[in-house]
Amino acid sequence: MKYFNSLPFIANQDSNGNYYFLKNILIRTKLISQLAKNPMLFYKYSVQDSDTPESIAFKYYGDQYRYWLIFMANEIMDPQWDWPLTSQQFLKFLKDKYSIVAGGDNNVLSYTQGTVHHYEKLVTTVDNNTQTTAIKSVIVDQQTYILIQSNTQTKTFSDGSTVTYTTGKNAVSIYDYENDLNESKREINLINSNYVSDMETQYQALVR
Repeated sequence: MKYFNSLPFIANQDSNGNYYFLKNILIRTKLISQLAKNPMLFYKYSVQDSDTPESIAFKYYGDQYRYWLIFMANEIMDPQWDWPLTSQQFLKFLKDKYSIVAGGDNNVLSYTQGTVHHYEKLVTTVDNNTQTTAIKSVIVDQQTYILIQSNTQTKTFSDGSTVTYTTGKNAVSIYDYENDLNESKREINLINSNYVSDMETQYQALVR
């Protein structure tokens, strides 16, 4: 199914009162919340540099025009910026955004890697019984960051279980900040291929 072929037309009038018809590209649909939380409907996929929405759709659904299902499953509204950049695109993005303050394209990497974007206070929690670890980070100002002292303490509960808390800190560079944002877009949901045909049919009925 070709996404834009399924969109309805809307009527417009020109200055002479003549009607003409345009595709309504602003129409939107989304998965209802119950489906969006259903683990049977999705499986995880990590986007590689060589992947495009079309290539993934062809690989898993046998049809490159089903790329729109990937966008809907991940609530992607802007394919240019909501999709992870390749390594080459990411470097160009840094140059476009930071070359002026870095003093030129050649200085972008050293500038972004050596300049702090923000400071974080880190609290690492380890459940010693289950050996599970959780890390919580809070953005702080520079003065608070300087005053943070690394320390570790263990708390024992009435049932005998123990939890260890470790306090630390981290200075996040511009490069790491931008890279983390980009990498966070790599883990996407793919709709189970068993349901794709039904979803196409329902989508066409909705927009019609």
